[in-house]
Amino acid sequence: MKTAVRRLLPLLFAAFLGCGGGSSGSNGNPTPTPLPTVTVLGGPEAFTLTTQGQAKLLAAVDGATNQDVTWSASAGQVTSDGIFTAPSVRGPLTLTATSLANPSATGQVQVFVEDDPSAGLAAPATPTLFISPRAMTLSTGRAAMLLGYGASPTELRWSMEEGAGAGSITAQGSIFGLALARYQAPETSGVYHALLTSAVDPNLKARCTITVRHAGQISVAVAPASATLLTGESRTFMAQVTGTPNHSVTWTTSAGSITSTGLFMAPANPGSAIVRATSAVDPSKFGEANVTVNAVPQPPTISAFIATPAAITVGQSSTLSWTVTGATSLSIDNGVGSVTGTSKVVS
Repeated sequence: MKTAVRRLLPLLFAAFLGCGGGSSGSNGNPTPTPLPTVTVLGGPEAFTLTTQGQAKLLAAVDGATNQDVTWSASAGQVTSDGIFTAPSVRGPLTLTATSLANPSATGQVQVFVEDDPSAGLAAPATPTLFISPRAMTLSTGRAAMLLGYGASPTELRWSMEEGAGAGSITAQGSIFGLALARYQAPETSGVYHALLTSAVDPNLKARCTITVRHAGQISVAVAPASATLLTGESRTFMAQVTGTPNHSVTWTTSAGSITSTGLFMAPANPGSAIVRATSAVDPSKFGEANVTVNAVPQPPTISAFIATPAAITVGQSSTLSWTVTGATSLSIDNGVGSVTGTSKVVS
């Protein structure tokens, strides 16, 4: 865990001043000046990143003129400027913002780290744009920051897919070579989408799904939202609960089995399954994930391989025939090499 601390000296100076201020008590000692009532409001209440992905954190401090906070993370790294980098392994984690005006006041953000589907793959042949985070949840009227990359920040344009009713998004320049934008949620709840578009090629776009809900409204999301497994394979799902400090859920599945910690075991037969996480606080609120279960591929088999005629002399030919299932390529030794179809004449 890495903690970023800002303006440490001014804070210490203010603390020393506080020790000498206030009125005197009956014993002659000064009465400490009480700290202000402060509430720290993170930007989004929850968001989703890929492993090693980055996000720009935003917090508002209610009840104090000093808006500075320190950020800490249960995993990954966070800088003093609020740039969070996810760890290299998937799983849930928590970001905490602590007010410098009143260190007892904190706000938390849930983060789900998912596998990067492009990890280990060659760079795309065509340019690709990305938005980080890929998805987030926040209350009506609240703000959050988005990062965009894949092209020069000066070539990137921000917009809302659903128009003005989906809130506003404003470019904030760039940071570390990444385009930065501030999203302001509307007063109407709903699911909206922020778009990042290339000014050079309007067909290049990236999309972030934003769930906006009224404060205190409980919602549940399951990550990943979909998965493909082989029969008998397992996968851990995560539940993202917002609108309540109680993040407990009950896991159920329409096929296969799932543990209380979200570990899903695919059934023995191919098909599909729906994994559901239900809020422990409000059982009417749940999130689901769709799982496709495929059969385990069978190894290739050669059921027949014959030569007609079986014996030849120099200058004669023979037809090699075979019956093979489950193979993507075939090769015959002794100089024949790669073959296709079901037969080949050799001499």
